[in-house]
Amino acid sequence: MHPSAKNWLKTALRSGDLDDLGFLWRGSLRFDQREHRTMQFFANFSNLNIKFNSNWPEAKELSGLVLLDDREFSIWTDNGIMENIGLDFISAELFPVPSEGYQLELATHSDTDAGDFLSLVNQTPLSDLSRDAFRYWGIEGATSLTLGLQMDLSEGFNSLIVDADAVLRSVDIHVRPENIEIGDINGIIR
Repeated sequence: MHPSAKNWLKTALRSGDLDDLGFLWRGSLRFDQREHRTMQFFANFSNLNIKFNSNWPEAKELSGLVLLDDREFSIWTDNGIMENIGLDFISAELFPVPSEGYQLELATHSDTDAGDFLSLVNQTPLSDLSRDAFRYWGIEGATSLTLGLQMDLSEGFNSLIVDADAVLRSVDIHVRPENIEIGDINGIIR
């Protein structure tokens, strides 16, 4: 496994319980014979706390499955919490990209309070992408969020690609310091 991927795994996985696990090794035991072996590992887990990036809050109370298939790593969860936001699922995929290093892809969905989501955005590197445009916004109402993130681990945050869809339902926004109020917003933000 590439050093950037190993480092990510060491720092990302914080705590949790392994409920079931299995390991399979086929082929050569010699370290320099990677192409002549296959290694697979799985574990069902619960109460997992994971920090996908040092600049992000931890995702907590995750339950699901972790898979390692040679050099590809997957985490699939049924539920979890990040700050005040309940997550319906998280899918994290870590895999090698020839001559580039390791790619991390994350996906999640949440039906949550729009204010809690905006608070999370303002606490993460996503606020840098918007140049802190939402730092002084107040927002109330419901949102359904689907979020996808991609990042080359060897390049770090500079390679981050964000794909987000937010469905707003009866959302009210108050923009400070200009004191602008917009009410009853319904629609999709991409």
